[in-house]
Amino acid sequence: MAIYKDFIIGELFDIATGRDLIIGNTIAGDIPLISHQNSNNGIVKYISPVPNRRIFDHRNTIALADRGLFYATVQSRDFHIGTRVKALTLKGDIQPREVLIFLVAAINKLQIQFTEYLVNATDKLPTLRIKLPVCVDSNDIIIIDVSKTYSKDGFIPDFEYMQERIAELEQERIAELEQYLIAAGINDYKLNDDEKKILTTKKLLKSFTVADLFDIVTPKKRINANTVKIFDYKKGNPYVVRTSQNNGIRGYIEYDQKYLNEGNTISFGQDTATMFYQESPYFTGDKIKIFVLKHYELNAEIASYLIACIHNAFMLFSWGQSKFEESIIKSVTFNLPVLSDNNGIGIIDSEHKYHQDGYIPDFDYMESYIRAMQKKVIADVVKYKDEIIEKTKSVISE
Repeated sequence: MAIYKDFIIGELFDIATGRDLIIGNTIAGDIPLISHQNSNNGIVKYISPVPNRRIFDHRNTIALADRGLFYATVQSRDFHIGTRVKALTLKGDIQPREVLIFLVAAINKLQIQFTEYLVNATDKLPTLRIKLPVCVDSNDIIIIDVSKTYSKDGFIPDFEYMQERIAELEQERIAELEQYLIAAGINDYKLNDDEKKILTTKKLLKSFTVADLFDIVTPKKRINANTVKIFDYKKGNPYVVRTSQNNGIRGYIEYDQKYLNEGNTISFGQDTATMFYQESPYFTGDKIKIFVLKHYELNAEIASYLIACIHNAFMLFSWGQSKFEESIIKSVTFNLPVLSDNNGIGIIDSEHKYHQDGYIPDFDYMESYIRAMQKKVIADVVKYKDEIIEKTKSVISE
């Protein structure tokens, strides 16, 4: 069994801070720009090189959103960082990708400390501690590095163990996935003709604001995490904060039911633009707004489509310069497919429920599109799983 010791982030990594970068002023290219977000692996846009800005080596550097949204990622190519993002470059030799994944997992365990926006990770980051396995000799005596590259205590991270452990976990998850697919009977992942058509049809799109589609509700009570006992299992009701993990659910709490917010809504992190569909009634922490869909019943598929569209609009904001006040949230615009006739002409609602010009969001299309995409993703996962299993079998047989 591996022996773990504390490592200080400032000793383990060289830390660089992202400077203000207006996303709208960047030029499209093939370099990932890592922003302060939890979706798309932190990538807000692919851009051309920015003058006088460092491009970080993805082979030994981790990107970390470090304020409000505390979220570390491994990138697949060299990248730029934007506002409220750190680049953590591992000292010493370049390590395999699996090692970076292990390190990211260790760093993200600290996220629970920074769910409140005003708790700033930036100043504390160099002194934060993570636990890592260390190198030992054949007698399980810890090996000390006299050069003290990674730790003032001379501990040496056991990178070989990290690499092997991540590889083992990947194999375990692949095996579990295979058993899950079999047990769940998820074999209907072939697209039928209607679903193929949905994924290739060009729909008429119109611009909507958040306020066109949603009533924006302030939670009945913002519950301070320090005043309640939070369970990591389903005891009570979900407690939703601005974490990027677990659908925004930090845990479960028992509290006065009159402060429950209604389910089948979208929780919105007011300072981080984290958005999640909440099926069940839930309590909230600080700086959460609730999006209640007007005139239509929200479900997981429709919510997934709307969240993707809205989040893309928030990506255009310059972090650090934009505050997501309710007036700003309401005015954010995004495109949605609308109902149209056989000639592609938009159908007009005389009551103008959603749009000043009377256009009607095509919720049936959104739901069908997401269901078709789910099938496509399952097919891709099954294909990937089969490829990994075949590669594993070939390695074992050699």
